[in-house]
Amino acid sequence: MSSVLSLVLTMVSGQGIKVIVNRDLPKIEVNGSTFGGYAAGDLVTLPVPMAEALIKRGYASLTQQDLVTLDDVKRAHWVEGKESSELTKLDKLFYVKARLSALSNGQGGSRELMTALRDLVSVRLRKILSMISVSPTGLPQEVMDKLTIEEEILVKELTKVINPWFSRVIGGGQ
Repeated sequence: MSSVLSLVLTMVSGQGIKVIVNRDLPKIEVNGSTFGGYAAGDLVTLPVPMAEALIKRGYASLTQQDLVTLDDVKRAHWVEGKESSELTKLDKLFYVKARLSALSNGQGGSRELMTALRDLVSVRLRKILSMISVSPTGLPQEVMDKLTIEEEILVKELTKVINPWFSRVIGGGQ
Protein backbone atom coordinates (compact mmCIF):
# COMPACT_ATOMS: atom_id res chain seq x y z
CA MET A 1 0.00 0.00 0.00
CA SER A 2 2.99 2.33 0.20
CA SER A 3 2.70 2.84 -3.56
CA VAL A 4 -0.85 4.13 -3.03
CA LEU A 5 0.41 6.52 -0.37
CA SER A 6 3.15 7.71 -2.73
CA LEU A 7 0.57 8.22 -5.46
CA VAL A 8 -1.64 10.25 -3.10
CA LEU A 9 1.31 12.41 -2.06
CA THR A 10 2.31 12.96 -5.68
CA MET A 11 -1.20 13.89 -6.78
CA VAL A 12 -1.78 16.23 -3.85
CA SER A 13 1.69 17.78 -4.26
CA GLY A 14 0.83 18.72 -7.82
CA GLN A 15 -2.19 20.73 -6.71
CA GLY A 16 -2.02 24.46 -6.12
CA ILE A 17 -3.69 26.14 -3.18
CA LYS A 18 -4.19 29.84 -2.53
CA VAL A 19 -2.60 31.31 0.57
CA ILE A 20 -2.20 34.78 2.00
CA VAL A 21 1.38 35.69 2.83
CA ASN A 22 1.61 36.81 6.47
CA ARG A 23 5.23 38.04 6.44
CA ASP A 24 7.51 39.27 3.69
CA LEU A 25 9.31 36.41 1.97
CA PRO A 26 12.45 37.49 0.14
CA LYS A 27 13.26 35.94 -3.22
CA ILE A 28 15.62 32.97 -2.93
CA GLU A 29 17.16 30.73 -5.55
CA VAL A 30 17.76 27.03 -4.93
CA ASN A 31 19.19 24.75 -7.62
CA GLY A 32 18.22 27.16 -10.37
CA SER A 33 14.64 27.57 -9.12
CA THR A 34 13.45 30.88 -7.75
CA PHE A 35 10.94 31.13 -4.93
CA GLY A 36 9.55 33.98 -2.93
CA GLY A 37 9.61 37.66 -3.51
CA TYR A 38 6.25 37.97 -1.77
CA ALA A 39 5.12 40.80 0.46
CA ALA A 40 2.86 40.44 3.47
CA GLY A 41 -0.75 40.46 2.26
CA ASP A 42 0.01 38.95 -1.17
CA LEU A 43 -2.38 36.27 -2.39
CA VAL A 44 -0.40 33.49 -4.09
CA THR A 45 -1.07 29.99 -5.35
CA LEU A 46 1.53 27.50 -4.15
CA PRO A 47 1.99 23.73 -4.39
CA VAL A 48 0.41 22.04 -1.36
CA PRO A 49 3.72 20.95 0.28
CA MET A 50 5.13 24.48 0.05
CA ALA A 51 1.90 26.00 1.38
CA GLU A 52 1.96 23.49 4.24
CA ALA A 53 5.54 24.35 5.17
CA LEU A 54 4.80 28.09 5.16
CA ILE A 55 1.58 27.68 7.16
CA LYS A 56 3.40 25.58 9.78
CA ARG A 57 5.95 28.35 10.22
CA GLY A 58 3.38 31.14 10.28
CA TYR A 59 4.51 32.69 6.98
CA ALA A 60 1.17 32.07 5.25
CA SER A 61 -2.51 31.37 5.95
CA LEU A 62 -5.29 29.81 3.98
CA THR A 63 -7.72 32.23 2.39
CA GLN A 64 -11.01 32.62 4.23
CA GLN A 65 -12.83 30.77 1.44
CA ASP A 66 -10.48 27.76 1.69
CA LEU A 67 -10.42 27.59 5.48
CA VAL A 68 -12.23 24.49 6.75
CA THR A 69 -13.71 24.91 10.21
CA LEU A 70 -14.76 22.32 12.75
CA ASP A 71 -18.36 23.24 11.93
CA ASP A 72 -17.71 22.59 8.22
CA VAL A 73 -16.40 19.10 8.95
CA LYS A 74 -19.20 18.32 11.41
CA ARG A 75 -21.78 19.54 8.88
CA ALA A 76 -20.25 17.37 6.14
CA HIS A 77 -20.26 14.39 8.53
CA TRP A 78 -23.90 15.00 9.46
CA VAL A 79 -24.97 15.28 5.81
CA GLU A 80 -22.93 12.19 4.93
CA GLY A 81 -24.59 10.28 7.77
CA LYS A 82 -28.07 11.29 6.58
CA GLU A 83 -27.50 9.83 3.13
CA SER A 84 -27.69 6.07 3.62
CA SER A 85 -25.57 4.81 0.73
CA GLU A 86 -25.04 7.87 -1.48
CA LEU A 87 -21.90 9.96 -1.25
CA THR A 88 -22.22 13.70 -0.99
CA LYS A 89 -19.94 15.87 -3.11
CA LEU A 90 -16.86 17.24 -1.40
CA ASP A 91 -14.37 19.74 -2.78
CA LYS A 92 -11.49 17.85 -4.46
CA LEU A 93 -9.10 19.39 -1.91
CA PHE A 94 -11.41 19.17 1.13
CA TYR A 95 -9.10 16.88 3.14
CA VAL A 96 -6.03 18.94 2.22
CA LYS A 97 -7.75 22.18 3.21
CA ALA A 98 -8.98 20.63 6.48
CA ARG A 99 -5.47 19.43 7.33
CA LEU A 100 -3.97 22.83 6.52
CA SER A 101 -6.73 24.53 8.52
CA ALA A 102 -5.86 22.34 11.51
CA LEU A 103 -2.24 23.52 11.23
CA SER A 104 -3.46 27.11 11.41
CA ASN A 105 -5.83 26.43 14.30
CA GLY A 106 -3.50 25.85 17.22
CA GLN A 107 -3.40 22.83 19.50
CA GLY A 108 -6.92 22.55 20.95
CA GLY A 109 -8.89 23.34 17.81
CA SER A 110 -6.75 21.18 15.57
CA ARG A 111 -7.31 18.06 17.69
CA GLU A 112 -11.07 18.49 17.51
CA LEU A 113 -10.94 19.23 13.81
CA MET A 114 -8.82 16.17 13.08
CA THR A 115 -11.11 13.93 15.19
CA ALA A 116 -14.15 15.18 13.29
CA LEU A 117 -12.29 14.72 10.00
CA ARG A 118 -11.39 11.13 10.97
CA ASP A 119 -15.09 10.44 11.61
CA LEU A 120 -16.05 11.89 8.22
CA VAL A 121 -13.35 9.91 6.40
CA SER A 122 -14.49 6.69 8.10
CA VAL A 123 -18.11 7.15 7.00
CA ARG A 124 -17.07 7.94 3.43
CA LEU A 125 -14.61 5.05 3.32
CA ARG A 126 -17.34 2.59 4.36
CA LYS A 127 -19.57 3.88 1.56
CA ILE A 128 -16.78 3.73 -1.01
CA LEU A 129 -15.85 0.17 -0.05
CA SER A 130 -19.50 -0.86 -0.22
CA MET A 131 -19.87 0.67 -3.69
CA ILE A 132 -16.70 -1.01 -4.97
CA SER A 133 -17.88 -4.37 -3.68
CA VAL A 134 -20.99 -3.99 -5.87
CA SER A 135 -19.12 -2.53 -8.84
CA PRO A 136 -15.57 -3.99 -8.82
CA THR A 137 -14.81 -2.72 -12.34
CA GLY A 138 -15.07 0.89 -11.17
CA LEU A 139 -17.51 3.48 -9.96
CA PRO A 140 -19.71 5.57 -12.27
CA GLN A 141 -18.39 9.00 -13.23
CA GLU A 142 -21.14 10.77 -11.26
CA VAL A 143 -19.81 9.07 -8.11
CA MET A 144 -16.18 9.78 -8.99
CA ASP A 145 -17.07 13.47 -9.36
CA LYS A 146 -18.10 13.55 -5.69
CA LEU A 147 -14.77 12.24 -4.41
CA THR A 148 -11.74 14.07 -3.07
CA ILE A 149 -8.39 13.55 -4.80
CA GLU A 150 -7.33 11.05 -2.13
CA GLU A 151 -10.57 9.09 -2.50
CA GLU A 152 -10.28 9.01 -6.31
CA ILE A 153 -6.82 7.46 -6.05
CA LEU A 154 -8.03 4.95 -3.49
CA VAL A 155 -10.92 3.88 -5.74
CA LYS A 156 -8.67 3.50 -8.78
CA GLU A 157 -6.08 1.47 -6.87
CA LEU A 158 -8.66 -0.73 -5.15
CA THR A 159 -10.37 -1.40 -8.47
CA LYS A 160 -7.04 -2.59 -9.91
CA VAL A 161 -6.84 -5.16 -7.11
CA ILE A 162 -10.49 -6.10 -6.56
CA ASN A 163 -11.62 -6.46 -10.19
CA PRO A 164 -9.15 -9.26 -11.10
CA TRP A 165 -9.69 -10.90 -7.72
CA PHE A 166 -13.47 -10.79 -8.20
CA SER A 167 -13.19 -12.18 -11.74
CA ARG A 168 -10.90 -14.96 -10.53
CA VAL A 169 -13.23 -15.97 -7.69
CA ILE A 170 -16.40 -15.81 -9.78
CA GLY A 171 -14.85 -17.12 -12.99
CA GLY A 172 -13.00 -19.97 -11.30
CA GLY A 173 -9.61 -18.89 -12.63
CA GLN A 174 -10.45 -18.84 -16.33
